Amino acid sequence: MLPGIAFVAFSALASLKLFKCGPDEQAACFLLTEACIQDAIAALADDSSNTNKNTEALLKHAVVVDFGSRMKSLKRRVKAYRDLSPTGNAEAGVRFVQSVLEWAHQVPGAAVILLPMIDVLDESGSLDEDSSVSGFLTTIQQRFRAETAGAEPIQDLSNLKITIPLAEQMQNMQQQQRNNQEGGQQHGSLNPFPPIIQEYLGKPKPT
Repeated sequence: MLPGIAFVAFSALASLKLFKCGPDEQAACFLLTEACIQDAIAALADDSSNTNKNTEALLKHAVVVDFGSRMKSLKRRVKAYRDLSPTGNAEAGVRFVQSVLEWAHQVPGAAVILLPMIDVLDESGSLDEDSSVSGFLTTIQQRFRAETAGAEPIQDLSNLKITIPLAEQMQNMQQQQRNNQEGGQQHGSLNPFPPIIQEYLGKPKPT
């Protein structure tokens, strides 16, 4: 397997889909419901939650393409973030959606691209066919759905599982090794073997 290629598994109901991503593959895209976004924000605010740790690990390898600042609270948690229009200007969003999605796929080390569900209905729950705004919103939503290959929107980020790219795993291991070496220099030599193994290794070898 080539270094830098990540594997992303998305479990939905009883099915399991496997996605490749990294420098040689495009990252998989997922739509997030509004409830999913709010739950993720709430989970990150709870330092004692296991969901917090899982969500943080996922977001570190995620790119967010936002619209209307829906996921702005996640901006500092993700690998990269861009908003088609922070104010929710649908016409501006249509102009930028293609170029921003292309940018998202070029972010090094990205495992997933997260997109918000866009509500194209008015407060009464109906679509105003005469509204150009509704038309623009529908266009953005259709473009997002096409990017996800028609996959169902994610209700809970815990349904998304990623494996850290091999190159990053190696970097983490090297950093951990450096940390251990620095700790050994500060606190004396650290023997990595258990006492019983140390005793065995310290015995004179039979001649």
